[in-house]
Amino acid sequence: IGASELLLIVVVAIVVIGPKDLPRAMRLAGQWIAKARRLSNHFRSGIETMIREAELEEMEKTWREQRLYNFFLNIFQLFWLWLEILLLRDI
Repeated sequence: IGASELLLIVVVAIVVIGPKDLPRAMRLAGQWIAKARRLSNHFRSGIETMIREAELEEMEKTWREQRLYNFFLNIFQLFWLWLEILLLRDI
């Protein structure tokens, strides 16, 4: 909001609400804005939590897949070593 727009809002508020009730109206508007900010922050933190959880799930999935790959790779390597030992014993 620019300075001229803010000045227009203040003038309209003084005319519509009146100078006597303006402080109370401003206090009430401040309370509404504070509630809206709290709600916005709560919503934002919920979204951020959901994003973090999704990232953690993706990391866990990658870790499980990598662990499974390493498990089968180790089995294959052990089998290959066992096969080489058997072949070398026969020579």
